[in-house]
Amino acid sequence: MRFLTLPALATLIASVQNASASFVNSTACVDVHFVLARGTTESYPGSTYSLASQVAQNTTLRTNYENIIYPAVSEDSSDSYFIGRAAVGRQVTAYARDCPQSQIVILSYSQGALIVGDALAGGGGNSTLGKPTQALISRDVGKQITANVFYGNPRHIAQQPYDFGTTGVKLVEGVWNPA
Repeated sequence: MRFLTLPALATLIASVQNASASFVNSTACVDVHFVLARGTTESYPGSTYSLASQVAQNTTLRTNYENIIYPAVSEDSSDSYFIGRAAVGRQVTAYARDCPQSQIVILSYSQGALIVGDALAGGGGNSTLGKPTQALISRDVGKQITANVFYGNPRHIAQQPYDFGTTGVKLVEGVWNPA
């Protein structure tokens, strides 16, 4: 999988023309499909919608978005994490299968970042989140993921090698580019 850093995503925004189409919640095949995973207690579509909408409004590409459907309540007292992680795997895989020419951009915040990260790379392994889990998104599906942006990821640990990308220059803390 290849991921854009936040500065690269900003460059993408700046390099495209304004679009006149509205940004709708849909799973129809388009050029760029945004997947939004909201944080704990946020209502749909969550705080990442504003960034997705800005990108969509500033591109000539056809875009839409879908929400990851999960409870987004405290993971300490519910199955929200497990339901959300499964939903990420199911929804992203289904869209990639149905729309093989589309690019997928994932934006997530807080618990949304947790479930997306664990669906992409596996996770878990503590008393709250249970046993370690395998990734739910295959490498083939991952090839359609053009960008993945985490905000407020509870799993983030500062100064890790994946904070630096492939250039050796630290651009944005917490961004991983596995090249």
